[in-house]
Parts: sequence; structure tokens; C-alpha cells
Amino acid sequence: MMRRHDRYILRSFVAALVATILFLSSLVVIYDVADRLDKLPKVARAVTRDGGNGLAVVFEYYLTLLPFLWMRSMPLAVLIAAGATFTWLGRQNELVPLVASGVPTRRVLRPVFFAAIVLALLQTVARETVVPELSRRHDDLHRLFRDQGRADRLQEVPHIQDTGGGRLSMAAYFPRERRMESAWITFRRAPDADGHDVLLGYPVLTWDAGRSAWVAERGGQRRVLRERETGADAQRVAPGEVAPLEVSPSLLDLSLRKQAALGLSSAEIAQLAKASPDRVRLTLLLHQQWSQPLATVILLLLGMPFFFHLGRRGLLHRSFGWILALVGAYYVTDGIVSDMGSRGALNPIVAAWGSHVVFGALGIALMSGVET
Repeated sequence: MMRRHDRYILRSFVAALVATILFLSSLVVIYDVADRLDKLPKVARAVTRDGGNGLAVVFEYYLTLLPFLWMRSMPLAVLIAAGATFTWLGRQNELVPLVASGVPTRRVLRPVFFAAIVLALLQTVARETVVPELSRRHDDLHRLFRDQGRADRLQEVPHIQDTGGGRLSMAAYFPRERRMESAWITFRRAPDADGHDVLLGYPVLTWDAGRSAWVAERGGQRRVLRERETGADAQRVAPGEVAPLEVSPSLLDLSLRKQAALGLSSAEIAQLAKASPDRVRLTLLLHQQWSQPLATVILLLLGMPFFFHLGRRGLLHRSFGWILALVGAYYVTDGIVSDMGSRGALNPIVAAWGSHVVFGALGIALMSGVET
């Protein structure tokens, strides 16, 4: 049951957590605004000139960025807020009366751990629901700040390996219109070309929902790449002909955005893994989708034994080095095993969960020595 002292500790912790998150977020936003100070007025004027609200677009850009800042900084923010809460309660001599009245130490800590678990669960739910849509919207707004960028145009498109065997490249992609510009499809050692490479070029490819296919509106060109290429090897592709592509618009959009995306859902990651030859890295990312929120609880387990003290003079200043070393070791270890997992040197499951299990067990062991 939630008692009066639980509510008091929880209110103190939530207040410290909100202040910490706002402080960390403000630092990032201020730095980003200073870095884009010369572009913000230009973007606002360009949006206003096109009939939009320039100030609202700039505001929305940072509004869609904040949830990702909060999720990224949440583990450290919880650790800092818990340290500030119990250090303050100790200096106000409010912890000793609680323990002296018969309340166990771990019972005093329970509200903070309960809040950390709830926050971890909320992060998991957010990753599967609102995060993907916010990520796409922020990516669209981010392109407004690029030179000659447009919110509805994807440039600098990487090559994509289609499940039909072709390698797709293009100059630009328009997600809203489902249209490619200057698209090229390369087939290596095509059987219908006597084992030679075949290159298909299209000025425009548009998705036809009725036919579930990419259609060459303006036609194109088919060229067989022989040892000595001649003009006779080029054949005209008639307008309206279907391009030999199996990738759907949704999968294409995910493939083009995955490098810039701030967050994807498990279903989107699984869709990419199914159609991508780089399955190891995506399998790792799929497991990290569920393991990363645990960092909020693990860092709290690692830090709580060092900053919880019943006396007026807390030990946080003396234990700061230990806390910093443990947190640094956790992040360095997680980064190393994640890199090994993405390269296939380590099982993706072990890479995603290994550091959390090891440091979680260490945190539980340290909690057994909390002062009572």
C-alpha cells in the first residue's frame, strides 16, 4: 500500500526528476538553436512564403525532438534525481526517523524503484506506439534545415538491395507521392541476358496501388552491360510498363529512413530484417528495443547504494567517483558488445542483453549492502 511517507518521497523524487530532465533537455535545445541560428530565420521565411507558419514549424521541430531527448537521458536523469532526493532527505534528517520508527530501508527506497520501473515500461510502450510517427515527422522537419532540402523529398538515397534480386538506386524519393526520380535497377548476371549485367533506367517510377507495382510513367531504358558496351545493347522501355521491383512503398520508406530515424517500432524493425541482407544488425536492434529501457532501473541499482545514507552528511561527494566509474563501465561495456553484435562477432541476443544482466546482477548485489 502507498503510505504517507511513500507519497512524500515519491513527490520529492518526481520534482527532482522533472527538474533534471528539463535542465538536460534545455542544454541540448540551446546548443542546437545556437548551432542553427543562421538557418532558423531562413527556414521560417521559406515556410511562410509557401503559405505555412514558419514559427510553428520551428516550434514543432523542437517539440518532436524533446521526447527522444527525454528517453535518451532518462536513465541518467533518474539516477541524478534519486541521488538528489535522498541526499536532501538525509541532510534534512528525515530518513533516520523513518527507519527508527520501524520502516525498513528497502521500504523507504521502494517508491523510487517503483517509479523507475513505471518509467521503463512507459519507454517500452512509447517505442512501440508514438515514437515511430514522431520520428518520421521530425525527419521531415529536419530536412527543412538542410541546404535546398524539402520536407517531402528524400535525397542522398543509399542503394537498396531488392528482394527480387535487383539493386535499386535513385536521385530522390517523394514519400507522400510514392514516386522515385532517376531510378536505376541493376541485375548482376541476369539469366535472360546470357549471364551479363542488366541496367534498367527510369526517369520516374510511381507506385500503382491498383496493380501493386512500380510503373514507369515516362518509360525508360534497358541496357545489357557487355565487355564492350555499344548503342545496340540499349532497348527502350515503354511508358506504363511495370518495373521489376518487389519492394513496397512502406518498406522502401523504412529502408531510406532507417539511418536518420530516431526510433522504429518492433514491427518495422522486423519488416526490415525480413527483407534486408543485413539481418544481424537488425536482429540486434530488435532485441535492444526491449532491453534498452532496463537501463533506467539498472543505473538506479548501481547508484543507490552509494548515495543512500542515514546521517545528515551524505556520502555522495565521496562516492561520486565510484558512481561515475560504474556508470561509465556500464555504457562502455554495452557499446562494445553492441558493436560486436552488429558485426556478427557476438550473438545478437547476448549483445543486446548481456551488459544489462551482468550490471543488473551487480546492482542487486550492491543493494544488499545498503545501510540499515
